Amino acid sequence: MNRPALAVVALFSVVFAYSVYDFFETHERKEITEYTPFKGEARENPLFAARLFLKEMGIPAENKNDLQSIGENYPDTNSVIILDTRRTTLSQKRTELLLAWVREGGHLITPSSDNWTIKTYLDSLNNDSDDDNKDKDDDNNEDHQSEDHQENILEEFIEDECPEDDDECLMGEAFDYQTSDHLQKILEVTTGRSVYIASKEEDEASNTKEDDESNEKDKKKASSDSKDLEKSEDSENKTEYEFSDNKEDIDYDVLSFWNTKDTRVFPVALSNASKKLNLSINPHFYSMRSKETNESHILIDDEIFLLQRAVGKGMVTLTADIAILENQLLRETDNAEFLWYLVHSNHQKPNSVWLFHNDEMPSLFSLMWRHGWAVILSLIALLLFWLYQSIHRFGPLIPKQEMARRRLMEHIEASGQYFWKKKNKQTLIDSTRLALNQRIARLHPAWDNADEQGKVDHLAEMLELPHKHIKHLLFDNRINTDEDFTKLIIELEKIRKHL
Repeated sequence: MNRPALAVVALFSVVFAYSVYDFFETHERKEITEYTPFKGEARENPLFAARLFLKEMGIPAENKNDLQSIGENYPDTNSVIILDTRRTTLSQKRTELLLAWVREGGHLITPSSDNWTIKTYLDSLNNDSDDDNKDKDDDNNEDHQSEDHQENILEEFIEDECPEDDDECLMGEAFDYQTSDHLQKILEVTTGRSVYIASKEEDEASNTKEDDESNEKDKKKASSDSKDLEKSEDSENKTEYEFSDNKEDIDYDVLSFWNTKDTRVFPVALSNASKKLNLSINPHFYSMRSKETNESHILIDDEIFLLQRAVGKGMVTLTADIAILENQLLRETDNAEFLWYLVHSNHQKPNSVWLFHNDEMPSLFSLMWRHGWAVILSLIALLLFWLYQSIHRFGPLIPKQEMARRRLMEHIEASGQYFWKKKNKQTLIDSTRLALNQRIARLHPAWDNADEQGKVDHLAEMLELPHKHIKHLLFDNRINTDEDFTKLIIELEKIRKHL
């Protein structure tokens, strides 16, 4: 290798080594944790882990598509149905069938409805404002303003949503109990307020912020007292409140989004559990309200998180958040053990557990196939037959294959064998001589008019054979042996082919 090439290689090596050194000096290795989603069936089925767990515990569990698909074929009453849907497509008739199964001894586990009303939202705002500002005069003025504002919003919402002839709804008395869920209507269970359980870090940050705001308000109040004292000498002894004409927009989207790992742990106890279980739940849920006294509750933050009510011989379990039984949280703390006790709440040993996770109405085609598959198959067969009959022909018709025909020689051989077996040699000799005469007649037209001696002379001259031999071939019928017959036929055929 010459010197310029060595110099280039050396320069490149130095630059590469410096680049590697600079990269490791200026970059720091950092581990990043990425969320890996579920795969396979667990990606579509939130109760996949629950089914595997129940099977491992010896309880037969199986997935079902939807309640519409089973019709009236419910499991036996010593069973459990876990309905992981909001029942938005469950009609009143289906709900009554489901409750009839429960009354016979079945156990239904399902989440409560999370549809909230404007009154529920305003109640949560009132609770927050009452806790923050109940001892301060200036804050009381703000509370009055907020309450009046909320009442105006509530009145406008009631006028839009309530029918004109529904006095109870217009009065706002039954407004909090409106729900589209037929199951909760029958059970008289309504959706309560939105609950968010703050973590310890959030509580500490909130307390620090409240202290700072309180100190700031005290300073503002002290500075404003002196100004108010001067104005009070010229004013009357009454207090006037000024309200802004511009209404503050209220964010009605109170749904919270949280990290799946940001859960809260609470000790809870079921009626059939031998001990308290640590239950991991999501920090946000909608509580429930029920006027029934003969039922058991699990309270979290003084709100109903789970209720169990006996219905006939069976039981209905409503939970504010069924995510505690789903794939993400079932592995946390004692959630799996909680599921085991929950399934055994009404039966010491349930025969089976049916799990539903789909709330969508079946498609039109699936319904048609489910109830009329025979008609569909018949129509498809009829359509295919019609297409086969009406489709245009491409190209010419393929000719029919003709039957195989035998060669002429095969017929001759067969005829010869027949005559030979019947001892009729003369017929074969006459046919062979006739073929020779026809051949000579085509070549020499005067052959048919010649007499016997003329034919012998003419053919002997053509073939240069003796006259006696030619006469034997053409006219002698004295054939005694098979050898003479064979020799005669061969010579006649040889002459015919030679001409």
